[in-house]
Amino acid sequence: MSTCIAARATCLQTQEPLCRRCMTRAAAAIPRLVYDYRDPEQQLFTYPSQRLDGQPGRSAETPIPLRTDVEALQRSIWWVTTTWAEVLCDHHHLEPPDWLKRTRNGWATQWACGLIAPRTATLMQFAPQQLADYPIDGQGQAVRHQQVSLLEISGARGLLDMAWLHDRARSMLGLTELVRRLPGYCRKCSRPELYQDNGSDTVYCGACQYKMTRDDYERYGNVFLRSAA
Repeated sequence: MSTCIAARATCLQTQEPLCRRCMTRAAAAIPRLVYDYRDPEQQLFTYPSQRLDGQPGRSAETPIPLRTDVEALQRSIWWVTTTWAEVLCDHHHLEPPDWLKRTRNGWATQWACGLIAPRTATLMQFAPQQLADYPIDGQGQAVRHQQVSLLEISGARGLLDMAWLHDRARSMLGLTELVRRLPGYCRKCSRPELYQDNGSDTVYCGACQYKMTRDDYERYGNVFLRSAA
């Protein structure tokens, strides 16, 4: 057994690069990245709150300024998803569609997420790939070569990055999900990994994804709350 590369306090021991919880999180995030690219569009522009002051050089035709943080997030979602989709295409000897380089980034993101979503287990096993100008370098490990920034990223790290981008997008929209950890043990796998999303009536196990209603959780509380001994 080894440690999940996410190295979070909630990670489980695993024989794979990612534990079940992190894989489940990434697998759930990838299809949503299509909407994460689209939904911040309404926040892309910062509209002036006051009328123009008539100063020289300013007119009604002055471009509305962009929110660079939203634009950067959208570009990162497009870059990361399409890059890993093309890596998967190479692995499976698939040809990316001819229109991919000519289409809008939103459509390219949709294609990429559709290709990655059913292949997350394969992508998790990929050895580090040397990628140019990768937009996420949280540890400052990129190496500059002439005008290009090179970074070696494994497939498992790519999955974590896509999950992080999903969280970043939801946070930007004010839609961050609140999750409560509950005491007790799962009826199916006996792990103390019970959670409930804020506003939901469903209790689920973060280890095996077993689900039950909150009423069932309360009804069988004596079983769930047994001591570790």
